[in-house]
Amino acid sequence: MSGSAWLLAAIMLASGGAQEVTRPDAPPPSLAGTTFDESRNRLVAAGGNAESPGNVVTREWDGAAWARVSTAGPSSRNEPLMVYDRARKRVVLYGGDRANGAPATDTWSFTGITWTRLATEGPSPRASSMVYDSQRDRIVLFGGSGPTGLHNDTWEFDGTRWKLVVRDSAAASPPARALAALAYDSRRGRVVLTAGFAGFDPAARGPRMLDDTWEWDGRSWTQVNTPGPGARDHSASVYDPTRGVVILHGGGMLKGNAPELVGDTWSYDGRQWALVRDDGPPRGRHRLTYDNRAKVVLLYGGWAPGNIQSSDLWTLGD
Repeated sequence: MSGSAWLLAAIMLASGGAQEVTRPDAPPPSLAGTTFDESRNRLVAAGGNAESPGNVVTREWDGAAWARVSTAGPSSRNEPLMVYDRARKRVVLYGGDRANGAPATDTWSFTGITWTRLATEGPSPRASSMVYDSQRDRIVLFGGSGPTGLHNDTWEFDGTRWKLVVRDSAAASPPARALAALAYDSRRGRVVLTAGFAGFDPAARGPRMLDDTWEWDGRSWTQVNTPGPGARDHSASVYDPTRGVVILHGGGMLKGNAPELVGDTWSYDGRQWALVRDDGPPRGRHRLTYDNRAKVVLLYGGWAPGNIQSSDLWTLGD
């Protein structure tokens, strides 16, 4: 893994370096939700805070170009949660912040042609993390932050309705947090939760970030006794079936009392975390997905240093 490198997608240089170019078909910088549609081999991006009020804008990347494919469906929103439902061959979207600033709690599916509203009730309004558990055919959502504060509850969606499976403040749950990294390890059948924002530390007068790792097997949460990639929030993770590991990238780490975006990349094999490399693109609030066609991890968008919104696309190569 030490030879892996992040390269801008669709950029090929003889020198092997990376260089950003302006593409006429690229989406505007935004905080869109993304996931990879395995049945159609497309990276699907929906929403983002560059939108005006109306319906969410949906775009797809086919490995060579972006295309705007739909404007009907959910209302405009920022940072919706999106996963691919393998059993039903559809993208599922939950929540996000609407253009008027109000958090959404609706659930939608997208087949590549149309959006369909699924559930009207579910978790309370929040900014959270969710993944698809392919062995149990459940979408799993953990914790997050909302109008009532930080949560550590666990919800599951069976394709029709949401169910609360672990209540808030349960002693056996991970500590409450938001902006955590969540991935599903399909080899071991475990949801892997890492790091996150746990509120503010009055003594330090700054954010309190976590450096722990937990696993959900569909029945209970278990903390893994291994050092993590370092206390951080706004990071992203995804399972890489080719390498057989969870990949985590970036986020915000404290330098003194001030958070700073980092560009390190880590792998987790179910036993321990290992540094892959430390010179990737510094990002926060970005998205990681796995491209089943090209067999690579994709990094999309987020915040770059200097509070710059990004819509660039990177691949993790060998």
